[in-house]
Amino acid sequence: MDSRQKYFADNLALLVREVTAVDVRDSGSRERNHVESRGLFYYVARKVTKMTTSAIGEYLDQSHATVLYSTDKFPTWMKYNKDLGKSYKQIMDTIVPAVSTVVVDVDLAGGKVEFFRGGFRL
Repeated sequence: MDSRQKYFADNLALLVREVTAVDVRDSGSRERNHVESRGLFYYVARKVTKMTTSAIGEYLDQSHATVLYSTDKFPTWMKYNKDLGKSYKQIMDTIVPAVSTVVVDVDLAGGKVEFFRGGFRL
């Protein structure tokens, strides 16, 4: 995982914690809300970035197979858990509009990170 991916993963983990009240980095729990919060993290990371399942799993000390399984099942989880769907929408509404308005860009370890009102983009 390069520094840009780690930066995105750190910020996404903070955003997921803010929205779901579950810290995905500290949670190895099998409780439903923890599993679904990690699934939310995996799904958004795969949808928004080019991070591999291995890189995403490495960030949370999980295998790539766990990431694949969760990203495959996540749409079904949203279908039956409306709160999870609202959390996903809230996170995407925070991240996706960030692509439209540049505030400043910074060169970070040879990569470019652009910061936007309401978010950032790698």
